[in-house]
Amino acid sequence: MPNWEHNNMGWAFALAVLGTMMLFPAGILFLVEARKIKYKRLNEIGTREASAYSMDDRKVHASGSGHTDI
Repeated sequence: MPNWEHNNMGWAFALAVLGTMMLFPAGILFLVEARKIKYKRLNEIGTREASAYSMDDRKVHASGSGHTDI
C-alpha cells in the first residue's frame, strides 16, 4: 500500500470504539430495567389474584351442591 505511514486511525475509528464500549453499560442497564419491570408485574398479578374475589362473590346454589355461579 503506498504511503502507509500516513494511514492514521482517525476520529471515526475512535468514535466507533467509544460507541462500542458504551453499548455494554447500556445493555446492562436495559437488562436491569427489564428485570425490575418483570418483578413489578409479577407482584401486581400476585396481589390482584388474591383480592380479586371475596367470600361474598361465591354464591352457593340452593340445592347445596357447592357449585359457584361466577
